[in-house]
Amino acid sequence: MITVVKPGTFTTVQDLGRKGFQRLGVPESGAMDKFSFKVGNLLSGNDENTPALEMTIFGPELYFEESAVIAVTGADLLPKVNGKKIKNWSTIKINAKSTLTFDGPVGNGGRGYIAINGGFTSPSVKKILGSFSTYLPANFGGYLGRALSEGDHFTNHSDKKIQNSQQLKSPPVFHDKEILRIVFGPQEDRFFENSLRELLDSEYQITPDSDRIGCRLAGSKMIHKDGPDVISDGNTFGAIQIPGNGEPIILLADRGTTGGYTKIASVISADWSKLAQLIPGCTVKFQQVTLEEAYLYKKQEEELINSLRETYRNLPNFYLQGKKIDILTSTGESLKLQEQKNTKYTFDVEVNKNNHEVEIEMRT
Repeated sequence: MITVVKPGTFTTVQDLGRKGFQRLGVPESGAMDKFSFKVGNLLSGNDENTPALEMTIFGPELYFEESAVIAVTGADLLPKVNGKKIKNWSTIKINAKSTLTFDGPVGNGGRGYIAINGGFTSPSVKKILGSFSTYLPANFGGYLGRALSEGDHFTNHSDKKIQNSQQLKSPPVFHDKEILRIVFGPQEDRFFENSLRELLDSEYQITPDSDRIGCRLAGSKMIHKDGPDVISDGNTFGAIQIPGNGEPIILLADRGTTGGYTKIASVISADWSKLAQLIPGCTVKFQQVTLEEAYLYKKQEEELINSLRETYRNLPNFYLQGKKIDILTSTGESLKLQEQKNTKYTFDVEVNKNNHEVEIEMRT
């Protein structure tokens, strides 16, 4: 049993988001800083999408009835176990009858994550539309559709022992003043040229009315050529929307699925982690990059966590009529399975337009 002694300022259950329902008007939600979220799960021995806790500015106080393995990532909120400081971005073993606390931010981001080996369950935490993520505006997902409260509790389901502690090499450092790289579009043609230059030359401050829906900026105002409205189109994480007042809003995890305001640019996905860590009072400048550079920066980000994926391995080699074949995911990547003793996997595969069922048993 894990009990919430103090909830912190805003602590919610999140995973990587509610995929596939934006066409029905349901936002993705999910962890704001997906990089930190994934790393936390890998460090604690979990699949990358295992539900974890997202903290904002001040973390909770949790009492662990039984021993557990955890990882704390993201902003440095000064985590401690029984009063002794522990390391961020590392595998941490907690003894039974221990208390995890946080002393607050030290200027290195505003959102942290607690991943627990094996994940956790509670009668109050239900999977809604394929995700455990909390969507507070509609009060569903997560823990009863709300932030954690005093007295809430979880059952830990650690299903394996972590033999070796890991830590992320060269973890990110978040700053109160950030530079976010952007790609212009899709509606930059709706702005005067001097507004595009102004966006790159100006410094903006994060306002107090920012939240998980959008990061609102105060600073130079963008001037539309012919009004702020466009035919509503899809909203993505990191899109920079310019409403009628000319002040930019960067759309975040709980954004609406569509919007009718012009979008002047988008923050590249490699900088979403830095974007998610911005809190009111922080300042930001924008730097233009090409689409090709954006892909390269994303590849570099992925390389930072590849070493943590060593607990995964490719399927054994398969041969069809003496020729080696690969089993790929729907995105074209080689399928990887987590190494778990005596685990069976069943796949439907197509060979020469004939469907076959293949069963694979992992023995480790």
